[in-house]
Amino acid sequence: MTEMSYPVVDHGIWLRMVIAWCVVVLAPGYLLAGRHVQGSGPTGGERRLLVFILSAGCGLLVAPLLAPALSLLGPGWRPWFYLPVVVALSWVLGKLSWWRSLLASTVEITSAATDDESRQQIWPLVLVGAACLAMALLLLTAYADVVVPRGDGANHAFMARRIAETGSVLGRNVFAAPHGKPDFVYLMGWHAVAAQIAQVGQLPAYMAVWLLPLLNLCLLPASAYLLWRTIGLRPAVCCLAAWLLLVNARFPTGVLGWGGFGHPIGWFLVPVVVVLIRSVASAGSWRGGLAVGCMLVAMMQIHATELVSVLLLSAVVLHGIKRNVHLTSQVVQNPAFGVTDARHAVRLSEVLPADAHVANIRRDGSRWAWHLSGLLFLQPCTWYFHAGDEANRQQATLGFTEAVWPVETRALHDRGVTHLYVSDTLDGQFLRQTDTPYTRAHFDRDPRFERVLESENSSVYRVLWGEAVR
Repeated sequence: MTEMSYPVVDHGIWLRMVIAWCVVVLAPGYLLAGRHVQGSGPTGGERRLLVFILSAGCGLLVAPLLAPALSLLGPGWRPWFYLPVVVALSWVLGKLSWWRSLLASTVEITSAATDDESRQQIWPLVLVGAACLAMALLLLTAYADVVVPRGDGANHAFMARRIAETGSVLGRNVFAAPHGKPDFVYLMGWHAVAAQIAQVGQLPAYMAVWLLPLLNLCLLPASAYLLWRTIGLRPAVCCLAAWLLLVNARFPTGVLGWGGFGHPIGWFLVPVVVVLIRSVASAGSWRGGLAVGCMLVAMMQIHATELVSVLLLSAVVLHGIKRNVHLTSQVVQNPAFGVTDARHAVRLSEVLPADAHVANIRRDGSRWAWHLSGLLFLQPCTWYFHAGDEANRQQATLGFTEAVWPVETRALHDRGVTHLYVSDTLDGQFLRQTDTPYTRAHFDRDPRFERVLESENSSVYRVLWGEAVR
């Protein structure tokens, strides 16, 4: 149960995660861009660090561009298909002189330090390393006893797992039956990366979704260093920018607390994209414009909010922002799914038949049980899913509390629902402001339900449909 219990502090899981990240993200980025970087100024460790960050960023950007096209082809979005395509593409681009020239001066030093001073001053690298380590320790402390995150994290995990299962990032495949689809279009850029990391690292998709933004947060100081050394931002400006982040209640753990996993990936990419745009724009060719367009499209698929951040970099020195320091994660304060829940979810696959279909509500720990048990759940996300003109699944599930089950609840029988998962651990204020008796105590007393599994925080009941559907 170690792997299911504490993924953030499990060395084995992190080892597989980092190896898979190197294969899926770092290697493609280096082949496509990093190996062509020349520039002037950086030497030794500094040069390797800058090329490393640039390669990591390019590896994240290329996947969303290729994923839709590869999803349409026979093999689909699979690592064994994507990686050879990247190798072939890098070989073709490497033969083009304009591509090499676009990237050649990407990490050219423009800061005030001379080459000799740059070689002698190792303190910036030491500070970058210390900042990355501090970020890692902060995240380890905040999430050491968290199995999975809360809120929107379940939706991200759902998409990554479905991408891995279907080999496609196309909505018609990801949101296909039996799950249904949400009432909006969602761009699955970084989810495509997480799905491949999960496959290469032999990790559950939800772990790749959870650890990928943490990894990007740990590397964020190094990404900022790339911006400083290539654009010429002074240390004082970078320190002020770091302070503005630290006094922001959403950085870094606050945004993770509600499942905003795209933000850290977007934050990591902002310096990389700005540096690339600067280098490409200096060429002044239509090819450079096309490359910039591709980068912006890729970033929009990953997290569109950070496109605005690129424009706001010039305002980083503004004063007057007054926020309270908030470095404690809401996940730690109110976990939506803990170790006990995880063990209980794993036991589901041992107790329930493989063809069980479990009804549940959207805002409790049950949606994470879908990942750990391998069983089919009615609502594996916090989003409202539907298929065609069917009734609201949430209301249909809540109808189980009625003395006479309403039509939409009885219709769950036709969908194949066999069990009901009830968790005491609620996410947010759901049901707390209503009189709906959706509790284990209620279902324990209802003769139409037979409890088949119980833990400290949740229970699973067999639905005895009987006369209700006759």
